Amino acid sequence: MARYGGGLLGEKVLLIGIDGAPPDIIFKWAEEGLLPNIASLMARGAYGRLISTIPPMTCPAWTSSITGVDIDKHGIYDFFLHLDM
Repeated sequence: MARYGGGLLGEKVLLIGIDGAPPDIIFKWAEEGLLPNIASLMARGAYGRLISTIPPMTCPAWTSSITGVDIDKHGIYDFFLHLDM
């Protein structure tokens, strides 16, 4: 569930994804002041957790995030293009 830090609805959107980083670590480090720029963005905007694909691999997960469909619909299963020979 997204949290809203004070940004206005209808403003421009910047989507930042930190691939391979557990959200709990990012949230903890932002709260502790170790990630001040991320903390500032979180305070002024919206943020949340991504529910990844199964298996949770970069290429299919990002493709699902951008398209809004599951792996079986977009056909990106891993880092390689599989061609029938």
